[in-house]
Amino acid sequence: MKKATFIKQAPGMAGHAEVYKVDPPIKGYSWADESTPEYGTVVVSSVCGWATECYIFAWDIDNDMVANWSELEGSRKGSIMPSELLQELGYEIQR
Repeated sequence: MKKATFIKQAPGMAGHAEVYKVDPPIKGYSWADESTPEYGTVVVSSVCGWATECYIFAWDIDNDMVANWSELEGSRKGSIMPSELLQELGYEIQR
């Protein structure tokens, strides 16, 4: 079973952003291959405005910031809460 454990609200992010520890990790990007790192801690940000989208980024838990601004696999257009997006990706949410 895939699990996403809520850690906290993400500081300094646009929209509604939440940090989760995900197991199994999200594998890189759409062009990922064997050498692409996996990300076990992610921030999911639901941004409304001219382009409503829910983004997934790698999160640097030690420095409390986005580790890489390239969108991870699973980001999508549309208005959706971060926990709902992770559920769509097959993760069980734990708070």
